[in-house]
Amino acid sequence: MVATAILAHLHSSPLVVRRRSGSEWRSLSSSHHRAATNAPPVTRSGLEPVEIIDVKQERRLLLQCLREAKRQIVWHSEVADLHTFRKVLSYGCRALHFSGHGVPGKVIFENAKCEEQFVAQQELRDLLLAGGHAHAAAPDALHNNVSALAHDLQWLGTSDGHAGCSSPLQLVVVSACHSESVAEAFVSAGVPHVVVVSSEDKVLDKKAMEFSKAFYTALFAGHSVAHAFQIGRVQADLSIAHEATHSRFKLLGHGDHEHDLLFADVAEGSFVEHSLPPTRNECDAVAEVFVGRSLEVHQVYKSLVEGARLVSVTGERGIGKTEVALQCAQYAAERHLFKHIFYLRLEVADTSALGADSNSADPAAEATALLTKFKRCFHVDGATDEDLADEIRQRCLEGTFLLILDGCNRATRRNASFRAMVTLLLRRVSSLSLLLTGDGKIGGMDGVGEKIVTVERLPPADAALLFTLRAPRKLKAHEMGSSSDLAAFAEHPIVRSLCGHPRTICAVAQFLETKDMEIDQREFLQYIIPSVNAGLGAGKYDQDAGFVPMQQLVAGEEPPLIESAPTSTPHLLQHHRLTSQFAASSADLTKQLRSAEMARKPTLESSHSESDLTGSAIAMKTSQRQLCALTIADHAKRYVRDSVGSLVWAHAVVAEANIPDGNYTSSVIQSLVASRSVPIEQLAPQLSRYFATALKREAVKRPLSLRSIDFLSKSALVWGGRSPAQRQGNVDLEMFAAFWNWFNPLTDCIRHSRLWAYTQPRLVHGFLSKASCINMLQSAPAGTFLLRFSETRKRCFVIAFVDSADHVQFVPITCIEHSGWHVALQDASRNGVTFASIPELIQSVSVLKFLFPQTPKEVAFQQVL
Repeated sequence: MVATAILAHLHSSPLVVRRRSGSEWRSLSSSHHRAATNAPPVTRSGLEPVEIIDVKQERRLLLQCLREAKRQIVWHSEVADLHTFRKVLSYGCRALHFSGHGVPGKVIFENAKCEEQFVAQQELRDLLLAGGHAHAAAPDALHNNVSALAHDLQWLGTSDGHAGCSSPLQLVVVSACHSESVAEAFVSAGVPHVVVVSSEDKVLDKKAMEFSKAFYTALFAGHSVAHAFQIGRVQADLSIAHEATHSRFKLLGHGDHEHDLLFADVAEGSFVEHSLPPTRNECDAVAEVFVGRSLEVHQVYKSLVEGARLVSVTGERGIGKTEVALQCAQYAAERHLFKHIFYLRLEVADTSALGADSNSADPAAEATALLTKFKRCFHVDGATDEDLADEIRQRCLEGTFLLILDGCNRATRRNASFRAMVTLLLRRVSSLSLLLTGDGKIGGMDGVGEKIVTVERLPPADAALLFTLRAPRKLKAHEMGSSSDLAAFAEHPIVRSLCGHPRTICAVAQFLETKDMEIDQREFLQYIIPSVNAGLGAGKYDQDAGFVPMQQLVAGEEPPLIESAPTSTPHLLQHHRLTSQFAASSADLTKQLRSAEMARKPTLESSHSESDLTGSAIAMKTSQRQLCALTIADHAKRYVRDSVGSLVWAHAVVAEANIPDGNYTSSVIQSLVASRSVPIEQLAPQLSRYFATALKREAVKRPLSLRSIDFLSKSALVWGGRSPAQRQGNVDLEMFAAFWNWFNPLTDCIRHSRLWAYTQPRLVHGFLSKASCINMLQSAPAGTFLLRFSETRKRCFVIAFVDSADHVQFVPITCIEHSGWHVALQDASRNGVTFASIPELIQSVSVLKFLFPQTPKEVAFQQVL
């Protein structure tokens, strides 16, 4: 009679663990990356984060081995808790593969809230001996009534009538840290073959995966346990030859390793899938690198387990709210917490349809657009909100369901149609829970409380770890400070300047493809990081650096003295009042500033609510440095007739002075206002920051480089006749006014082109002199061209190309606002042709063939057409 063999795959990855005392305790939070003195964060309840184990790859590997074996092996994969462990033991699985965390003498399972469940050697042994026998004794805390599990265990029934216990546990593979001490419990309970994958290193690393693949392939093919073990060990050592240790695997137990063939009696055919049906999860895939957010994911997951109907994940933009929600959804799906998880992304581009401009938005159009989104999300139909809610209720009758609303930022939360829809769903569909992400809370709904989980910036060590993992290359020893200690690396000026902001960290790390942290440190600190922060709108960087927020000015607004704080005093009136206080002493000025701030500062409760409703992630406090910059900017408007330009100048003046915030006396302010010259090295970072604020994500990918700044410092044409290089690196107000009159409209022109961020190939070379263009193109074949910026015309690009006579020619193309790109003919600005875009222009001109150095124009511009 052919036997039925069951292979059970149990995996455990709790999100948090309750910290225990004792010298044997070790952190489970990416311990192989952390210094011993750098303890992970611990909550008030004593919970610390646990490194998340991604078992999907291991599951795919084991399934691949089963498919290739072509034997009728019964396969079951589930999260490891006491219930599932007893379930597979009670009905006689032949092989058990466990992967998870461990500490000396204990293996770690999960409980219902994704917290740790320590199982000691003796408890594990008692469970093993009790498995499959209803009368067996076990500790009260670990005992389960086997008969009560009968319904759950139908998946273990055998087609040939064999009882579950007729196929006792023959093999256990333990892949966990400190797994050898845990494996002894299996050996003492009589399991004949126990394979240990033990290490202090990362669980499920590449070497462990290579071993498992080779071991199971050989075992299913009919080899003995010892032979399969040897094959797996050799394969792992050969595949990962660079590791110092030759082998981390052990074969324990008192069975006949040399002769036992565990799966030779299994009939040929396809394997039998008996895992629980997967939860349908419509969310996006989780990020490849997920660091430092286990505590937040646990807070969200625990709230949902405890029955919360409305959970909001809040935090500033780019802080990782979406990733927390997606990771929580994946955990919930793997643990079958919900029958179906729906996902609705509220795009940034959609905010205009959801109340971004309450004065001009059409409420009826908003409601229709929102209704359409929800209908598509739930795959239902309904002409009205009421009809939609009824259909969703019918859809969610059996089981529990989760809807993730991603991107509920200020405009969305304040939209009446959106709030009405959320309220309706919470009241009508009792089986539906809502998980929202946004830069603030939505506020309590009638009859439903709101659980709020705030995502903060990453701790230094986690920020350093994320930076190293997202870098496109391995960091060099001199960049890491000749140490792998993340606590020390977190103090590197570049890492520290990232302020623990995940999106900024990921964006800046990409520049390491071509740059070095030590050689290019100045460029990182003065240009790349400020540009990325400005482009991403990471306001805390501006606050810490004493900048006045520039986003409003770029949009044509005046800067608020205190961002997001309600006020009845117009900014300009308040600004001129503060300007008139020059005669005041330093103490009086400080006192007046504090009074002005306190008068505009709401109570703690109202401040929290206002911040959540307006979507401001940071309650800006106006510093003396910022007020001084505003005063200088007001004075500079006599020369630079532009609010943004005058503020750029003012920041350069304040940066050059480098005065501590508490030392801005009236005499100091007067001297700074009277400043008529600043070094280009102080002005350039401010220009870079403005450039990034205007271009946003394009500048995040390609900020102003040192090469661009070098060009600007040497071009006399853009400064009105004399360059900073000709004046010992200094710029006076008259020079800056002339420069800004050229640079500001050019920046708008660059934004309108939408080509700046494309660098492979580089569609726009931009800040390049005429002489440099000639040098680059003089050896190129006819038809080769590139794009540079004109130094003499406003809002103008120049096409430099090689004509049929091998001469370099220059054709200006002017950006006409609300019209397109104009090419003048015969030097007459009114006689020419206008194209909607530069790519259209390039494709229409036959003499232009190759984008420098040699990319066919059809290939180069197809990415933007």
